[in-house]
Amino acid sequence: MLRKKMLRDVLNNKSQFITILLMVMIGVMVYAGIEGYMAGMTKTADKFYTENNLQDINVIGSGFTQDDLEKIKKISDYITNIALVLFHPDDLKFIKDAPSTRRKTLNISISLIDISYLRALNQYQTLLKQRNAYLRQMAIDSTQPSDYLNILTTKLIEFGYEIYQKRLDFITNIQKYIADVYKKITDLDNLELLYHSQYDKLSKEQILELYNKNFEKDLKFGKTNVGIHMDDLCFLLDGKDLKDYGSEGQQKNAIIAYKFSELEIFKEKTGNYPLLILDDLFSELDVEKIEHILELLKPDVQTFITTTELNTLDFLKKFSYKELEINNGQVVKESNHGK
Repeated sequence: MLRKKMLRDVLNNKSQFITILLMVMIGVMVYAGIEGYMAGMTKTADKFYTENNLQDINVIGSGFTQDDLEKIKKISDYITNIALVLFHPDDLKFIKDAPSTRRKTLNISISLIDISYLRALNQYQTLLKQRNAYLRQMAIDSTQPSDYLNILTTKLIEFGYEIYQKRLDFITNIQKYIADVYKKITDLDNLELLYHSQYDKLSKEQILELYNKNFEKDLKFGKTNVGIHMDDLCFLLDGKDLKDYGSEGQQKNAIIAYKFSELEIFKEKTGNYPLLILDDLFSELDVEKIEHILELLKPDVQTFITTTELNTLDFLKKFSYKELEINNGQVVKESNHGK
């Protein structure tokens, strides 16, 4: 009886039934389309921000549980709690790679000693994405008002100028140590670390003029072409760029000198030395330079040095150290050497 009644109602109201059916079908299709498209949108956004260097610090992880995600609220919750300076063979990218790699390294170095820097950087990156998005809107629709863009630009300059000042101060402090450390390692003088920024020696008013001059270019390309997200660093040895003219050994020693300089700045700013890790230090360096590096180590800096060739390093006999042999993630041998 119920089925017959439903069939009779449908036959008597065909147009209404067809309309409702179509609405349900469209709704299901739209929902399915959105669900399927979201993953693609995420990948596209990640690709866009990577290609355009809009993020200077990335956090990449896998296998997080919900509890892990609840504990890790923000990068600033943990990055400034890691009192660590690390040298790794991949750090050669600091010299060899694109400016974005050098900015990321610089951002992490400063964030370790200044939480306000990381907050300003997060604000800057958010504003930069908003400004770029609005530039693209303006390119599509010329009736979009410029007031909102002006507000974003003013705030971008405010946070950008703060970041610029902190970067300049950090590099100035690095300069106090890096040449001397490099000389102690290599017996060579005149290593410099230069900081290039469009904000250099400009007032906020002059920076605003620079943004205004680049407005048409920004509009054409849909992205901001002025700002601290374009900054770069340059290592010079005897006035020549180590990226183009330095050997791999010179580049490696320059980065080690940078890391040792970081130690001193960390001590100046916080009152304590961080942990120092020198990963695969002994590869591709001659014995003399390795000894010079080891002589730079201070007893109040807890240091870990990793190697797979300990048995061939006879010169270590003159130093005091604790040896930990690790196999498959487990400490299988522990011994003290030296004094």
